[in-house]
Amino acid sequence: SVDNNTSIQWADITAQPTDNAETYVETNIYALQVRSTETWDLSITGDNALTNEEGKTIDLAWQYGDSATLAGVPYDTDINITLEDQPATIATGAYTKYIRFRIPYHWGVYPGDYSGNVSIEATTF
Repeated sequence: SVDNNTSIQWADITAQPTDNAETYVETNIYALQVRSTETWDLSITGDNALTNEEGKTIDLAWQYGDSATLAGVPYDTDINITLEDQPATIATGAYTKYIRFRIPYHWGVYPGDYSGNVSIEATTF
């Protein structure tokens, strides 16, 4: 189990927000790989919204899937994955999934720095 605090890196925002409430900014795609010589469990949990210092919130959605492009994978605000008793991966290669996050980006979003938590934990027995 490794605990690394990190910040999600958002794509460079070069355009002004729009009036379209269906406008978003995304992160890059992250690869999640688990390599283990033992049976392992995976838990991913996260906030479904980010909050700023004034208590304003924005939805946090994610994609989680097998494709490196995540093409066709719908966004979901339920950040919750639990896998138990997964077989060792050393002989077969790493267990690999891909993850991307997005937040709304339009004039209706209250400005400020938003924060929240996502936890990814792989454990062995």
